[in-house]
Amino acid sequence: GGTIARWNAMAGRRRQTLNAAEAYLDWLRREGMGELALGAYKELADTLSANVMGAPHAQAEFMLSRAELALEMAKVEVCRSSLAPLSALSEQLRDERGHIRHRLLLGQMTMQQDDLEEARVHFDRALEAARALKDPDLVARSLVAQASWYDRYGDNTNAQRVVDGALNLYTRWGTSRMDLISRAVLLTRAINLMCARGMTGRAWSMLDDLKRISEVTGRPSVQARVAWAQARLLVERGEYYPAREQLMWAEQSTKQHGLTALCIEVVRQHAQFALNASDWEGALGIVNELTQMAKAHEDIYSVQRSLDMNAFARAMMGHDVEESLGRLRASAGLASSRHIPKDIHRLNDFLALSLIHI
Repeated sequence: GGTIARWNAMAGRRRQTLNAAEAYLDWLRREGMGELALGAYKELADTLSANVMGAPHAQAEFMLSRAELALEMAKVEVCRSSLAPLSALSEQLRDERGHIRHRLLLGQMTMQQDDLEEARVHFDRALEAARALKDPDLVARSLVAQASWYDRYGDNTNAQRVVDGALNLYTRWGTSRMDLISRAVLLTRAINLMCARGMTGRAWSMLDDLKRISEVTGRPSVQARVAWAQARLLVERGEYYPAREQLMWAEQSTKQHGLTALCIEVVRQHAQFALNASDWEGALGIVNELTQMAKAHEDIYSVQRSLDMNAFARAMMGHDVEESLGRLRASAGLASSRHIPKDIHRLNDFLALSLIHI
């Protein structure tokens, strides 16, 4: 596939190049060969540029797709380097869709850095621009990004509102103008949110939709999301151990396919499940793995979460109690000063349970 694309490019055969490239990249992504796909995106973008094939939109598309894949793999620097030349190219091409996707990526990167104010600006501007374009896929993607922000902040009402808006778009447009991978991300977000609000009946029917997308796309990322969503629903039934088996499968699969950002989310969820099941020792093992992964990939939010969960588990086990309580008090103070309801509520819960147990 890659060789055919290069040969066609050198021969100046634009249409054949793009068809071969898209087929090759789709195959790499389906097979979970992320590292090869990253290299192929760059090589194809460089080839299109060097051969002056008159395909600047395709070049921009390959660069954007590379940036999106890099963020899935938690390769923040690769994402940044892919985005760096895109602003000028998008402006030159007047590519508003590319600019919106660029905005969404910047918002996701700032979310990893736990800079909620800047992330909110990126997501709001992306949504405004997507609505002006009347592009249902980009509106839905922007709404999903906003939902992740509201969920992180702790505003479930607004998170549900924007998720419902995105779901309505998918109902209206179906798959004609809507990306299936984006839809899988939305369904995972919706299932998690509905479980948090006790709306499990609707969530089970969404799981069926997610399974169908997994079958159609064959993408490892969607298969892992199916397992994560099943785990979330099983926990609502009180079936912790089957749920944790699903999460362990999702963790292994995302590791195998280099989907590090999704893996970090899954491990974070697994740690919380272990804490909810009062499996303090098991939770510590999961949390320590989370800390290492998050630090290695500069995910500041997940680092902070892991350290707080570590302190809570250790306090409940009676290990280094004063030090653990000190960590929880300091984190609660920081959450209060930042006015983030979700963090305030979670840390106050950790502190109260620790003090009762002691």
